[in-house]
Amino acid sequence: MGSLFSKEFRDNMERYIVSTSDQLLDLIAYIEKNHIEDPVILVDEAGASLNAADWFEAMNRAIVKTFTIIGWLKPTILFLAPNKDFILSSIRKMSHWLIKVSRSSNDYSTIIPYEQIHSSLDSKPISRKPRILFHGRLLKLTKIKVMLPPKSIDDKYDLIEKARKPLMISEIREDMIKTKNISLKPAADIDQLTEFVVQNPEKFSSGKKRTSNEWKIDADIIENKFQDRVIITPKIAKKIRILAKYKLAARKEGIIDG
Repeated sequence: MGSLFSKEFRDNMERYIVSTSDQLLDLIAYIEKNHIEDPVILVDEAGASLNAADWFEAMNRAIVKTFTIIGWLKPTILFLAPNKDFILSSIRKMSHWLIKVSRSSNDYSTIIPYEQIHSSLDSKPISRKPRILFHGRLLKLTKIKVMLPPKSIDDKYDLIEKARKPLMISEIREDMIKTKNISLKPAADIDQLTEFVVQNPEKFSSGKKRTSNEWKIDADIIENKFQDRVIITPKIAKKIRILAKYKLAARKEGIIDG
């Protein structure tokens, strides 16, 4: 699909197919630097690692940064996965389309598109078949037949896949080691870690607020600082950030001793 929508993708396929958040962030920098409009990015083998939750958490942050930094260039990000449930719900909530692909013939693939309708009242999006205007008539688009890509594109993708396989095996091995090491760590003591952040706010902040001169405590920094010592998740890091923020405010007001 990327090759259909973007000549830049066709010409530089190896650059626009990514499998990690680091690769995506590097690609963002390249797109911004070169002012490439309407880029198509393919995130391949979504969640292939054993620690899929960690993979998607990092990817989720990278995607938010993508639209913050290069949203004005109107990027399209395609996630490729065997099943939509392989993709974290927080990422699915940002999606506009769900596209199912099957190959029932050697000559073409069948695409079944679903438009994702989001509501502020319901966290689960509504999936519906898209409507198109055709010769004055509003038609429901149920499926699309797409001819197979030229052999040159298939060959290029095969080369990219072969080059990535050793890296994926290495990442899975690292995930297994990481999972083993995590089991040896103690659970995070939220009260103790919060107090440490309160006593050392400058180590866990992204700077000071201009208006109040208060430290901007950052949950990502908290997670990164403590993850080598204790079992800590993004949810726990956010809770520590909130508690530390209130404690620092109370100390400033003299409600608690500093």
